[in-house]
Amino acid sequence: MISCQTFDYVEIACMYQLPINLIGKDSSEIRGKALTTLINDRRQECIELSQTNGLKACVVLDDIQMMLAEKTNPHFAWVNLVTNQMGKY
Repeated sequence: MISCQTFDYVEIACMYQLPINLIGKDSSEIRGKALTTLINDRRQECIELSQTNGLKACVVLDDIQMMLAEKTNPHFAWVNLVTNQMGKY
């Protein structure tokens, strides 16, 4: 479970529809524009992305290690969802 402070950065990414790269705990990567947070059918907190191929992806937050901003913004450059650390540009 991620901290409230870290969840705020996920919500910021969605609010501004930032292009992000999510790196999973298993080193997988998925890129897309952040759309919204939601709860899936298994009651897990997720982030929904719009991918460049036009498909939407729902990624479980507990499966994410890092969220990287693909575009310079005033909010964050990266957020580690495991250690609750973040970096700015």
